Amino acid sequence: MTSEYKFSQLRLGIDAEALRSPMSGVGRYVYEFCAHIEKRLPAAQLFGYGRYPRAALRFPSERWIYRQETNPLRQKLPSFLWLKTFGRQLARKDDLDVFWAGRTLTPGKGAARVLATTVHDLNHLVVPETMQASTRISHRLWFERDVAGADCVYVNSAGTRDRLLRQLGIDADDIIRLGVTVPSEFQGYSARGSQLSALQALGIVPPYLLTVSTLEPRKNVPALVDAFVALKRSGRLPAPMQLVIAGAKGWIGSDAYRRIAALAPEGVTLPGYVPEALMGPLYANAELLVFPSRYEGFGIPVLEARAWGTPTVVTRVPELIEAGENESIVVDFDASSIADGIVRGLATGRHLRAADFYRRHAWERSGDRFIEALQVALERKQEAAGLVSGAAR
Repeated sequence: MTSEYKFSQLRLGIDAEALRSPMSGVGRYVYEFCAHIEKRLPAAQLFGYGRYPRAALRFPSERWIYRQETNPLRQKLPSFLWLKTFGRQLARKDDLDVFWAGRTLTPGKGAARVLATTVHDLNHLVVPETMQASTRISHRLWFERDVAGADCVYVNSAGTRDRLLRQLGIDADDIIRLGVTVPSEFQGYSARGSQLSALQALGIVPPYLLTVSTLEPRKNVPALVDAFVALKRSGRLPAPMQLVIAGAKGWIGSDAYRRIAALAPEGVTLPGYVPEALMGPLYANAELLVFPSRYEGFGIPVLEARAWGTPTVVTRVPELIEAGENESIVVDFDASSIADGIVRGLATGRHLRAADFYRRHAWERSGDRFIEALQVALERKQEAAGLVSGAAR
């Protein structure tokens, strides 16, 4: 298939800090596309740039040439400030065809012949109060300029494309969605009941409700916890039912975290980051995925839960409704509405997926579209350069 790609030997660079472990949803997106580029373009030269040791990052293979910042003082610079200064210098030396900014902010002009960026969300405009200060400041300083100045702009949902156009007047070049990895159309059923001992080692015992997210204010986890506790205390949920909150501690705040952790006797379980190998069984054994976020650029746990046959409840966010493809139960952001959604969700059946579901949502399909989009951008750049040369003659 590699013969289909005119630029099979391209030199591609990425912001490698997207691959820092444990991975976020953005990191997973970048990782899957990097792995797909390796597969489809075996002759490509692949570069990553970052401040951390290689061991702290998860590259798909050793094929990636990693340019790590070695100066101890420079390593302490804020991530995006480093990318735009010393990271940019390193990228320029590698004579890149494309620099892909998987975390949206770019090194700036001159880092490569083509600057590509992916916009995952508009947190700094929609819910700025929920962001870490350094990330909020970086996005306020550079987001609009970097996206407007990129040679090509991609988004991961129609909702994000609409927001980007409506709020900043920037139209994305393409929607390149997130994907799922499930070996067969029956995997959601065969995984149910599997890996229970491994899950139990993390404190996870069926029956349980599930939410998957880094603990941060935007995720609205306290409202979900309040809904769950109210249902348990009123007898509307069976006594053994757990609420499993899977994800890194994040920046929810120590007071909020202590309050959630104190509800362990009620069945609230905080296993932390769950290894990727257990994510399939985690989804498959859940009675319901509840995703109560106040805003998302897409919401990959919704798509992943659906792939494993698990019903989903989401808040009234267009991008989450899009991820649910009209299957999710939609609720408001308050605990009472979430509680009602949980009761309704538990009354729905599991979904046996046809093979077409996985074909439509495969990472491979999105990865091919991404490579094709980069090829279009390179061809467009070459044509523009040819026109300039012709005019000069």
